[in-house]
Amino acid sequence: MQLSNILSTLILFTPALALPQPIAQDLHHLTPRAINPALVPDFGVKSNQTIANSADCKGIKNSRIPCQCPPNRQTFIKKLNQFVDQGNAFGTTVKFPSGNDTASQKQRTNALILTLQNLNNKGVGCPLVSTTFGSLPR
Repeated sequence: MQLSNILSTLILFTPALALPQPIAQDLHHLTPRAINPALVPDFGVKSNQTIANSADCKGIKNSRIPCQCPPNRQTFIKKLNQFVDQGNAFGTTVKFPSGNDTASQKQRTNALILTLQNLNNKGVGCPLVSTTFGSLPR
């Protein structure tokens, strides 16, 4: 009788013991990596600054931009967070390090520009002249 109890217990718990266990180093992918919003500079341009007799609006140095550009800051940061969390945007690597060194600044600038220009889909966003991001280190 005891042998059958032991065998029943082993049969009952063996499948649970055989389940794959997550590796601790892979768990970081389960939580989103939020960027520090303080590291996202102001756009330097306000949306909907119309140009007289035009359907366009004013960007940097009075360049013509779509009137919905630049985007709402929170919308932009949300999309930037998404790309950083994925590690890429449409196949291009996206990193947003918090360091003050030149390499970190350049990576952040690239992430900002990539997000701006692909905000709504691949190649569907706002032009660089709708912000001051073009003057940042690249």
